[in-house]
Amino acid sequence: MIDGGEYPPPPEKKLIATCLQYVQYALMLVLFAGDWIFQKLNMAPPAIYLKAKENKMIAFIVVFFVGSNIIGAFLQTGAFEIYFDGQQIFSKLQAGRLPALNEIEDAMLRIVQAN
Repeated sequence: MIDGGEYPPPPEKKLIATCLQYVQYALMLVLFAGDWIFQKLNMAPPAIYLKAKENKMIAFIVVFFVGSNIIGAFLQTGAFEIYFDGQQIFSKLQAGRLPALNEIEDAMLRIVQAN
């Protein structure tokens, strides 16, 4: 039986990714409601906002795609762990590489023969 799943990222990276996601949402909100926000705060809009306002769609795409890529990078672990009959037979995190097919076959044979 083959069972796939996600290997969880470390809690600190998960926290950073969550914070960055909130920053991304805030930037999107400012892009679409910035005039109202700066008016309510009684402050002049910064130059970067005025520049982004000129090209709202491009600014939104940059915030969305670049932000999503950065957030995704924090959540990637690079894990590729293989378990057979409840026993780990390969770990990319430990080996630093993907397994060869014969390695997997040999490890599975050893487990089957031991049982």
